[in-house]
Amino acid sequence: MTGTMLPACFRSLDNGDSAMHMIDAHHNRTRLAVLIGAAACTGALLLPSASHAQFVDETAGFYVGGGIGRADLDSPCPGGTRCDDDGIAWKVYGGYQINKWLSAELGFINLPDADFRGPGVRGDIETWGITAHAVGKFPIPIGALDRLSILGKLGAVYWDRERNANLAALDDDDSGVDFAWGLGAEYTISERVGVRAEWERFENVGDSDVGRGDVDAWTLSVNYEF
Repeated sequence: MTGTMLPACFRSLDNGDSAMHMIDAHHNRTRLAVLIGAAACTGALLLPSASHAQFVDETAGFYVGGGIGRADLDSPCPGGTRCDDDGIAWKVYGGYQINKWLSAELGFINLPDADFRGPGVRGDIETWGITAHAVGKFPIPIGALDRLSILGKLGAVYWDRERNANLAALDDDDSGVDFAWGLGAEYTISERVGVRAEWERFENVGDSDVGRGDVDAWTLSVNYEF
């Protein structure tokens, strides 16, 4: 008898421990994402002064940019509804180019509204985010490709998602912090102007109340270096 069956109260405690482990795992992931984003931000303040103490990098300096494209929200709509979950996305960003290989970047991205419709219900889901990335830049020193660089970025996104529906019970909003990363290419047109093509992934945006999923964004942007 002993060891084979747990009393109901102990089974409840055991289930509660499992739930607590899941919550702790989510909190740990959020903390790590915040740390990565914070590292990307503080790098813009700390690394430039360190590099200038050793040598003057002609590529160092501030830049801004903006772009437009499309994004897929991974079906965040309520179950049993028809979901239009992709559309136009746009973003603006700014950063500090520490050297020709590394920059720290902050940005804002506005994602498309996800419209949903079902029996007796309709509405939309609005999503936007603030991003912080460390951006790696790898120039291609090959003939006609010497103006082209491959980009890789790693950081965090603070997201905000709001669901609005004709039924008040479905209205909700939430926000949080999760991983963000991406790949792309940049072409230098002139000393100050360049263009970027990027794919970015924002992990686990949303929750069970407003819809959760990975967001993919494809954008074409123009940069200006000061």
